[in-house]
Amino acid sequence: MAIGDIDAALVTETAAQLGSGTLGLPLDVTDRSSFAGFLGEVETRMGPLDALINNAGIMTVGPFVAETDATAERMIDINLNGVIIGSKLALQLFLPRGRGHLVNVASVAGKGGFPGGATYCATKHGVVGLSEAIRAEVRQTDIDVSIVMPVVVNTELGSGLNSTRGIKVVEPEDVANAIVGALQTGKVNVFVPGNMEAVFRGD
Repeated sequence: MAIGDIDAALVTETAAQLGSGTLGLPLDVTDRSSFAGFLGEVETRMGPLDALINNAGIMTVGPFVAETDATAERMIDINLNGVIIGSKLALQLFLPRGRGHLVNVASVAGKGGFPGGATYCATKHGVVGLSEAIRAEVRQTDIDVSIVMPVVVNTELGSGLNSTRGIKVVEPEDVANAIVGALQTGKVNVFVPGNMEAVFRGD
């Protein structure tokens, strides 16, 4: 397994903590050359890419009209453009082989909007639509596409919402287990927790 992060020191430390030969490499998902270099290094050191999990994301909350253009552009660049770049690069490796698994981590915010998170919701709706379109394009191959849609996750990204009354919170391990399940089963719409599937009528 290989993981990438824009913080080179942190990703190296995290890889060491995970053990089991985990490879930690620097990665800026908004930079195509960085992403291509990351995947190239992974294939050189670990063999052909079997699956890519696009998981990078940021969330800034607050009134939509008070949000700066720079804040919106940064969320779009990481949350959506990063997934677009990663998905294209992975498919360029998967398609000649006729196999592979693309996992794009969106959010339940990709199925509905919530006040204070308009641009974030827009990026996650984009990830859902992107993934559904890619899946339709590769339907005749053995390439799987999964969309993972958690509620608020107990991480730094979701820390501002953790104490909000009525907001469901899940642990990172719950999301990780859901991703593993998607890789094993090929399930398309993966809600975390699973009971959210009934709310959003997932597949």
